[in-house]
Amino acid sequence: MKKLLPLLLTCLAVGMSNSLFANDGHALANQAYGSSYQDFAVVSQESRALFFRCYDDGLFAVLVEASYTPGNTYNPVIPSTVTGPTTGNVYNVTDITDLGGQKASITLSSNLAIIREGIFNGSNITTIDIPASVKTIEQNAFWNCTSMTSATFHDGLETIGDNAFSGTKLTAVILPTSVKSIGANAFSCNNLTTIAVGGPSLTEFPSGVFTTTNLTSLTLNEGIRKIGANAFSNSQLQTVSLPSSLTEIGNSAFAGCAQLSSVTLSDGLQKIGEDAFRNCPQLVTGDLPNSITYIGNNAFSLCDNLTSTLTFGNNITYIGNNAFGHLPISSLYLPDGVTVGAGAFGSCSQIETLNVAVSTINTTDFGTKNVKTLVLREGVQTIADGTFSDATGLTSVSLPNSLRTIGNYAFANTNFPNANLSGVTSIGQGAFSGNAALKEAIMSNDLETLGAEAFYNCTSLETVALGKTIQSIGDDTFNNCNKVTTINVPASVKTIGKAAFIGTSLTGIVLGAGLESIGQKAFAYSSALTSIVSYATTAPTLASGVFEGVPANASVKVPCAALESYQQAWSNFTNITTMSAISAESEDELKGVVVVTYAGDCNSPVTVLVATPRDGYTFQQWSDGNTDNPRTITSADEMHLIAYFDQASGLEEVSRHMGTAVRKALIDGQLFIIREDGAIFTIHGSRIK
Repeated sequence: MKKLLPLLLTCLAVGMSNSLFANDGHALANQAYGSSYQDFAVVSQESRALFFRCYDDGLFAVLVEASYTPGNTYNPVIPSTVTGPTTGNVYNVTDITDLGGQKASITLSSNLAIIREGIFNGSNITTIDIPASVKTIEQNAFWNCTSMTSATFHDGLETIGDNAFSGTKLTAVILPTSVKSIGANAFSCNNLTTIAVGGPSLTEFPSGVFTTTNLTSLTLNEGIRKIGANAFSNSQLQTVSLPSSLTEIGNSAFAGCAQLSSVTLSDGLQKIGEDAFRNCPQLVTGDLPNSITYIGNNAFSLCDNLTSTLTFGNNITYIGNNAFGHLPISSLYLPDGVTVGAGAFGSCSQIETLNVAVSTINTTDFGTKNVKTLVLREGVQTIADGTFSDATGLTSVSLPNSLRTIGNYAFANTNFPNANLSGVTSIGQGAFSGNAALKEAIMSNDLETLGAEAFYNCTSLETVALGKTIQSIGDDTFNNCNKVTTINVPASVKTIGKAAFIGTSLTGIVLGAGLESIGQKAFAYSSALTSIVSYATTAPTLASGVFEGVPANASVKVPCAALESYQQAWSNFTNITTMSAISAESEDELKGVVVVTYAGDCNSPVTVLVATPRDGYTFQQWSDGNTDNPRTITSADEMHLIAYFDQASGLEEVSRHMGTAVRKALIDGQLFIIREDGAIFTIHGSRIK
């Protein structure tokens, strides 16, 4: 039809009178379109003519408004029916294909079924009443009608195309429940303050449908399943209530809504797209339902006032890059199995309680510097370099058995008393340095790397167990740990670094059979050191000042065959004697320790061994099957024994507080406190259930 329009306009551009249109309209139409159509009608309005073409099915369509003066406006009325001059038949007007000229208002046919693409774009129409007969408004139909302030819609309308009313000055959009589809940017109208949209057939708001409006509140009806990209972005929304039928919020759907303070997200929502609520600085409430599975990049970034507690349901599987950047949240819980993108919580500097199970935790993804209570659950394998460094308020830490790597300075200058190192294979340089509250460092038999300065200046550290597998103790590892009084270096250790134990309060040390060298001033100034037991059959090489300040008359016990080696290499000591060939160790120092309380010499081979279980364990037996504890052995023969420990069984009532029983329990080898009401706490007081 449109390809014939220029020909018709050419035919009508000769200044014909209105009567000529009325008398010769059929002939003109035949001239323009040929004689294949049944009938034509011409209606005169305001010195103009509307042509109507008859279709074979008996319906008419307005083709063109002719003979108008450019720039002038007029107010056409499209009749509902016309009478064909040839046949005399009365036809319903169901379609409009083109109308030229500037129109201030228009009255549409009550039989109109469709409003065509771009037909009124850029016109001066101020108000429009869409007849109930209209089912479809195509894209750009009223685009950029900058004078339009009112549009009335009636039940029966089903489809509104892209940009249909974009650029108008509509203040309200009240759509009937019959609407099934709305196109992208259909109502991108700056003046829009009121909408009532939604019915059983409308399931999606497309991209940009109400972007950049003056809407202040939004309640969407049940049935809506998806809100498209930019659907309400940069609007003046203050409150939003979304239906339980909604499953997806698209990218940037509410981005830049500077006044948005409250969003109600119903259970059923599964996906929140990238930038969905980005830069909504007034947003203070937006609880996440359990149904959420996916949160895109930057979804809540720059929501500077969002709720202080953030809890996710068990269905969440992905949280995108910088999804919650710069939020002032104080408490964060993440369920098992969630993938966390780069910087997801990295700028959340006010987190005080952190409870997560991600495989790697670092400062890029989490704001950690103000954390006070940390619960890392099973699944966490790595704590990256510097993650909790200088978190001076960190006083409660629960570490999982799955943890393998603690990075350099990961907990430097913190203040928690205990750390579960049961599965850790690598402790980085300075990992716990400056922790003034740490009381024990009990390392597992799986530990392979213990970095320099790992426990430097841990001034409350009292108990140290090094496991069985590390090969070296680095420089300054226990420097200035002034409450450490004993140390048992395992047989696996070959070297001890410089100043490793300087500044401790050692009274006794046991050096394993594999030790080869000790670094400069490793044990210097240990003025209380009175007992040294070394199982190395060749005296370890000493750097300068290793035992500087240690009493020369300290007891040094060495293997019978190694006496001469030590007397030559460790000549600063005056009391080097032999010991019996009996040695012992714990199967796992996380379960218990073994102390040689008396070791005779080669001439009086009496040895007394004591196996002491840790909390939650009991002594089982020695490796030769003997169950005596303490155990006295009289033998000159070389013997090495291992003490085995078992988990204690059952529950033990330990106290009653305000009528509530509190019990200890072993769960997967860890000791927990279980309250009568089912609440579970770590032994350090952190609630985990």
